[in-house]
Amino acid sequence: MLDPSQILKGGSRFDLYPTAWLIMRTHWLHRTTDRSSPTEISSTPSSTSVNQPAVDRFPFGQEWRDFLTSIGSRIGLIGTMVPNTNHTANEPARKKCKKTSLHELDLLFGIDLPQNLGPINVYWQGSIVVTESNIQAHICSIPPAIATEIIWDLYEHNFRLEFLALDRCIQPWELMHTAAASERDDMIASCFPQCSLISIDLPRHDEGLGARSMEDRYEWVDNFRMVLALWPGAEATALATMSAVRRSKNGSVDEAFPAEVEAVERIAYPFYCQMFFDYFGRAASIPRILPRRQ
Repeated sequence: MLDPSQILKGGSRFDLYPTAWLIMRTHWLHRTTDRSSPTEISSTPSSTSVNQPAVDRFPFGQEWRDFLTSIGSRIGLIGTMVPNTNHTANEPARKKCKKTSLHELDLLFGIDLPQNLGPINVYWQGSIVVTESNIQAHICSIPPAIATEIIWDLYEHNFRLEFLALDRCIQPWELMHTAAASERDDMIASCFPQCSLISIDLPRHDEGLGARSMEDRYEWVDNFRMVLALWPGAEATALATMSAVRRSKNGSVDEAFPAEVEAVERIAYPFYCQMFFDYFGRAASIPRILPRRQ
């Protein structure tokens, strides 16, 4: 079992072209939270429009990698995609998978991208980090401080959306009334600062489940506990009897109890990671400590 003191300590909006990454994330957040029933999806005629994917499924891991690689290729960050041929004659034969074409990837992701955007400026937090001229000269290095912020953002948003997806597996929305499903969404969002699954700007203050200081995470830890307390299992039953804070009648936090915060973390964090592995067969993404601004 993972050491709870290490689990949620320690992600990313990389403007591959203006607003592209934000569009992609919000688009797939909508797909994740779409409440159309399976019957409605199957009865809806497929569309060949890029803005409405013709394939009603989520991309596989390799398709995500291929699509992101294609964006880099289109804006001149990397060369044209080529099949991986790094193998030797002594390697065992592997099952060949059908290669997903760029057109099929565009349909699958539902984002209309020009095939050749050419070298353009690369932005982070509204500022240029790699210029068009540097890309043309094959100089694409990113300052370490910015790279650290990008990695933090990736971990943070991957965790948020994975948390939402896992909760939807445990509490299927098609079995819930609309009001109950909306309330469930609000509970998930309350586990993050500003009660938002998507953070447009990089936070200036380290707070939330991954915060270094207990004072900056206790509220989110207790909200996280309340969500997990509704899941099945002995850990959920234990969490339902605990409280890391004392709240006023309007729900705001009046006082936090450090020992109880740590007790909740020792149960909640390993429980979440194990449940994620049980459902998805891989390790969960976890939030990290916000890097200090330079």
